[in-house]
Amino acid sequence: MVEVRHLKKEEMEAAIRLSDQTFRDSERTSMGTAFPQIFTPSMLNHSFGAFVDGKLVAFMGLLPAVINLGKAKISVYSLGSVCTAIDYRGQGIASQMLEEISEFLQKTEASLLLVSGDRTLYRKAGCFPFGQLTRFTYKGSSYIPSKDLNISEMETSDLLGMVRVAEKREVAYQQGLLDFSELIEAEAYASNIKLSHKVLVNKSEGLISSFLVVGLPHHSSVNRTAIAIEWAGEVDELESLLAYAVETYQLDEIEVPVPWQDQVLLENLSSLPNQKVKNQGTIKVIDAKCLLQQIYPYVKEKFKGNVRFKTDENGCVEVITPTVTETLSPEELISFLFNVDAIDKSVVKLQQATNNAFPIPFPNTAGLNYL
Repeated sequence: MVEVRHLKKEEMEAAIRLSDQTFRDSERTSMGTAFPQIFTPSMLNHSFGAFVDGKLVAFMGLLPAVINLGKAKISVYSLGSVCTAIDYRGQGIASQMLEEISEFLQKTEASLLLVSGDRTLYRKAGCFPFGQLTRFTYKGSSYIPSKDLNISEMETSDLLGMVRVAEKREVAYQQGLLDFSELIEAEAYASNIKLSHKVLVNKSEGLISSFLVVGLPHHSSVNRTAIAIEWAGEVDELESLLAYAVETYQLDEIEVPVPWQDQVLLENLSSLPNQKVKNQGTIKVIDAKCLLQQIYPYVKEKFKGNVRFKTDENGCVEVITPTVTETLSPEELISFLFNVDAIDKSVVKLQQATNNAFPIPFPNTAGLNYL
């Protein structure tokens, strides 16, 4: 019989071993190193395990977070490092675990679940692709860094200034001082694709004005493509930070994923090769009414009318505005909430009826807070 429950502190080493067996090879750091917020025994644990005769046979990492959206704060959980031991796959254990996690989430104040994967397993559980990023390819040949900038690699003394700059972002994960430092060192997303972090900062009059966390390929790698993991600060300085990285680390190119709401940066990089992609992973609305309450400080600045959500027994949500009312399926609700490129007529009609307060902006989920 399979027992599904929260892990105990002493069971974390077994979870790390199972995750490493599933996701890691000799060229990748241990999952315990890359994802300390779910694998460190001393931290309050939210993750779930499945046990057979006391042995851990499956694991799902679960971590709470808060996302700032202007004056609004969205409480979310992220799900990642999902793995099942080979001998126990195909037995419905993962589905059973997701049901237990869903029951747990209903007890929290979280309104959204972010999932790092997009397997059929998650689709059946109500998780769908969402959002839009423009992935630019920066090669460095078309831009000359300004001589007025003072760019260098991050030093320990720069941390406070970087956090100060990061906190000014309108749409971003909340990242405390200790979180920020830990996430930079952990290299969560970067380590998954065999990259390592370098952090560049620019200083103006002795103060940090912008920074860039870039994932670099290993020295032995023939492929010299890097990825911009996260950045903050003066938007007009990002191109100089990218140019510095290309030249200093002898890169062929840097991929730069930019969320749709970052309009100034999208315009600045518009001449570069690019493609439109979804945000990383999938998303599920845990509680539509709770979500609306959490995002309302943002919505009311865009739309003065009243918006209400009513969820029926089938999981569909009736979205009520002063002029338009539509009943949306869970997937349509995700499109209404997050998709700037929505094509469903009901969704587009509702977005227009709210003066485009919807879709709401969302940060890149493959940044420092990737799980």
